[in-house]
Amino acid sequence: KNNSLLEFTKISFYCFPLSLMVGSLFVNLNILIFIVLGITFCVLNKIKFEFNITNLSLLFFFLILIISSYINLEEIGTESFIKSIFLIKFFLFYVVLENLNKNINFQLKYFFYICFFSIIFLSLDLSLQFFIGMNILGITPHEGRIAGVFGHEAIAGAYLQKIFIFSLIGMIFFL
Repeated sequence: KNNSLLEFTKISFYCFPLSLMVGSLFVNLNILIFIVLGITFCVLNKIKFEFNITNLSLLFFFLILIISSYINLEEIGTESFIKSIFLIKFFLFYVVLENLNKNINFQLKYFFYICFFSIIFLSLDLSLQFFIGMNILGITPHEGRIAGVFGHEAIAGAYLQKIFIFSLIGMIFFL
């Protein structure tokens, strides 16, 4: 039972680069699923969370962000304050990932492989859309902007930029 929970946790983590292609809702759901499954696995297997200086510094950063947002509540509004509270998910994501990577064979190389192949796929898709006028899904450029699988959102360059470092590590593993 715990092995299947671990496998679902791994799948959730490995799908992170793909969820970035789908959209913000899926990214947030994927992070939430990873955190819940990861914490559940650690609790069921009695794996203790250890906090080092990096974890504490990151926690301190997010707490300062939340406190600062609360102090400036009148200027930034309630919505921004609530968003600052929800940023704590990135701290939890890091702590769960670090803990799982330290205590079990989490095999981060698969994550890097997926990043590597998603970069190749997106690059080929963008090239196809540029040279032929439509991508693999039959989407044409929107308002003269080539977006590939992202459709009308012009975020392909940002995706390539953010995932590139992980794909570079994946290429090193691959070669």
